[in-house]
Amino acid sequence: MNPSPCPACLNLDYSLFKTAKELDIENGKTLWPDYNLLARYRVADFSAIRNAASQGCRCCDILIRGCKLFWGHWLEKRPPKYKVGNKLGLQLNPGQCLQAFLAGGTGSGLDMFATKLQIEFFTEMNQEPIHPAFQHVHHVPRSLPGIAAAQALQSWLRQCVNTHPNCKASVVQLPARILDISTNTPRLVEFQPYESPCAKYATLSHCWGDPQAKRWTWRGYRQVKGPTQTTKQTLQSRKIGIPLRELTPLFKDAIQLCKHVGCGYIWIDSMCIIQDDESDWKVESQKMAAIYSNAYFNIAATSCPDGSYRLFRKRWSLGEKGSSTRRFLKSYKLKALPVGSGVVCVRQAHSRDHKYVGRHMQNGRQEQAPLMSRAWVFQELLLSPRTIHFSSSELIWECNSLLTCECESFNLDGINRIEYKQQFTGARGSGRSTQEIYDFWLHTCERYSNLDLTIPSDRPTALAGLADAVRSVTSS
Repeated sequence: MNPSPCPACLNLDYSLFKTAKELDIENGKTLWPDYNLLARYRVADFSAIRNAASQGCRCCDILIRGCKLFWGHWLEKRPPKYKVGNKLGLQLNPGQCLQAFLAGGTGSGLDMFATKLQIEFFTEMNQEPIHPAFQHVHHVPRSLPGIAAAQALQSWLRQCVNTHPNCKASVVQLPARILDISTNTPRLVEFQPYESPCAKYATLSHCWGDPQAKRWTWRGYRQVKGPTQTTKQTLQSRKIGIPLRELTPLFKDAIQLCKHVGCGYIWIDSMCIIQDDESDWKVESQKMAAIYSNAYFNIAATSCPDGSYRLFRKRWSLGEKGSSTRRFLKSYKLKALPVGSGVVCVRQAHSRDHKYVGRHMQNGRQEQAPLMSRAWVFQELLLSPRTIHFSSSELIWECNSLLTCECESFNLDGINRIEYKQQFTGARGSGRSTQEIYDFWLHTCERYSNLDLTIPSDRPTALAGLADAVRSVTSS
């Protein structure tokens, strides 16, 4: 006869955990409106986990020690009558490591998340897991140097170009105006219509930033500067050369990344469109869909709210109080009991960045993935054949065939970004009925309507490329 499972953690047995829908029914309200159909959950009192650990449950022992490393001050100082944080939520997905989050409530159900910080328990690649819940995942460095980003990009590019039939990598003519970064001094080059040479080029998706915002520096609060721009006055000097001191940190990193992978051109909207020339903006903005569609790869500054932030920096995640705190990535090793039986690692979970990119999650998006809230970027990312996301906690890769990341635990159930991109590719190709294309377009408009625009009148233009693609198929 099999022994009864631990009453607190249920031995981290996936079959004994509940689905999100079952938890919603139990609580009488919707806690997970966007279900991950394969995920299962367990909500347990911290007191029960402590008791089970003291009585010899090795899983509860790992859980309570890991939680103390990240939430010890919260667990110790929380008033006894304060419901938020009196429970631990556990999430299991087949083939993935265990994730945990603070929760609150009464009875056996879940009342609310107490924190946006989630942690995950895993096993390093060179170790044997002590339990199926502690799956293998890849190590993600705490900081990202430019060379490491370039190596990851080159690897994904090579895999995409050589093994993905749905990801074409043809060399096309350069845009009529683009940045030449093949020398030490970048410069803006212009070509006559249909006379552009054929070469690979990159694009950049980025947030311009709020001109009214201020950012804290060691010298105090400073006004946020907008991106480096080309105007009527600076156009000719841009063609001669652009001093590096005039470029934002974000633009410098994007150019450095391109150089590391041997790409000599990059298209950046604020520098390749004359910003104070309305006629030039009208002409060039209509070309943006083709520019992003034909790019070799796109760089997405997913976690950067403006150009003063860098691509190459320390990794972080949202802290206990959401937007008011950020915590740099940390990872700890926990020796399982009995001593010598194995090691379990614990770190901040990367799942939030996965959901921002893969499932368009909105909770906390403005703080952790502001780029995903921008209407212009919606079209850019969908049209780009290959994109590397610089998220807050790791690099994420998306193309028409693959959605992956540094930790290699990207696994989202249901409709996600890669399926949506494939729907778009299918809508542009043959073999789809008119009704299927219209369904795709309706879904697109619903998503697009929830995104932000600095200038409301730009809304039709920012979706024009997708509209033209659908119109060309339906001929209406």
